[in-house]
Amino acid sequence: TTIYIDDAGATARASGGTAITPVNCKSDGSQTTGAVLYFGPVVTAMATPYKVGQQIVREVIPVVQDTVLMRFGSPSGHPHAGYTTAGTATIHTIQDFAPIIIGPGGNLNISQIRPSQSAAASYQFSFGYIER
Repeated sequence: TTIYIDDAGATARASGGTAITPVNCKSDGSQTTGAVLYFGPVVTAMATPYKVGQQIVREVIPVVQDTVLMRFGSPSGHPHAGYTTAGTATIHTIQDFAPIIIGPGGNLNISQIRPSQSAAASYQFSFGYIER
């Protein structure tokens, strides 16, 4: 997994992905947000990318029911010695990254580079953030 941000002032999305409707639970009950989210195979062209994190999830093709939790701004210290990233057993892993701030008009790109596989991957995700 490689994480990039930029402050381009415009979308970095060129094509692809599925539009996600964010639900913002503000204390005043409104659900307005300036965030535009896409998930899946998205093609991006970031103008001024800045790499903010990179970690290996798996060295081989993922296995059904692999789980990856990416946390930004939480303390690290999760042991990685309890599993192997090269085997065929299901893995459940936590990746901790430094806190990030995506400014107005900025972009967040979470990329995965994988070995060759014969079928398209499928995902289920949950994404939470704080908007100020």
